[in-house]
Amino acid sequence: MLIQTMNAGFSLSARRCLAALVTTVLSTAASACPASRPLSVVVPYPTGGSLDATSRLLAAAVSERLGRELIVRNVPGASGAIGAREAMAAPRDGCTVLVGAINTLVLVPMLNAQAGFGIGDFRPLAKVGHTEMAVIAAATVPVAGLSDLAAHTRAIGRPLNVGHPGNETVQALALDLLEERVHAGLVPVPYAGSARMVSDLLGGHLDLAVVALPVAMPLLRQQRIRILGSFTPGEGFELDSWSGWFVAAGVAVSATTALEAALREALRDEDVQRALLRLGAPTPRRGEQERFAEDVRRSSQRYARVLGATRRTAP
Repeated sequence: MLIQTMNAGFSLSARRCLAALVTTVLSTAASACPASRPLSVVVPYPTGGSLDATSRLLAAAVSERLGRELIVRNVPGASGAIGAREAMAAPRDGCTVLVGAINTLVLVPMLNAQAGFGIGDFRPLAKVGHTEMAVIAAATVPVAGLSDLAAHTRAIGRPLNVGHPGNETVQALALDLLEERVHAGLVPVPYAGSARMVSDLLGGHLDLAVVALPVAMPLLRQQRIRILGSFTPGEGFELDSWSGWFVAAGVAVSATTALEAALREALRDEDVQRALLRLGAPTPRRGEQERFAEDVRRSSQRYARVLGATRRTAP
């Protein structure tokens, strides 16, 4: 064998270094996703939501640049925990990507002691979005802003039913803060994602909903809803959410290098940026990409404080 032939001309320490190098190379090759296999992009929410829409758009752009198939798979349930656990349990070969957001990777582990994962179980590849939360009403509801809600509840003689896409989400936290601000009776109505919730809002079964902007923007352009307010510093309080592509911790960096490059190239493409903006999801700036891993860590600290303010704790 080649190694045996080379061993004759090296010292013991050199042979050990060579053996370690060969082992590392072989291990990396074995752990890399075979080029013949498609990449699985796990979206831990139902079809029709904001993450689903942006993920499908990006997957097509990345596939074109990478020269291999990317299959978007919706694995909803438990506010994203089911999809996250599936991605974490996948082989560490780089074939499985998780589209993760604050809801899934930060809030779920904080609010659910049985989540089975934490933010440290995943490695970020790239930030793909940053969105604000908004309060929306169907266009037929006679309110123009948040300041109208108290009067509206008095006029209809009942509290308002307000939808949100799950108890372990930024939107649910936003509703807690909203009730304190508007001094109107609000009844939370949790859903498993945004698609059915928006359908019920438009059908008159909900009075309001708290959604990410990418959910609201197409409906706003169709004049089917009104945005009553958003959770920004200018509105008095701030709640937002990042989203990114992640792999399980332990996947070799070399196994995802080509994917990361293709993803970042797609995010720099002006056509892709315009398409994402139409969905209400502006693409991150270069500086945001470079500090994304740190932003992920800081999000855990910031939302721990928000949870404390709303008195939410893990059961």
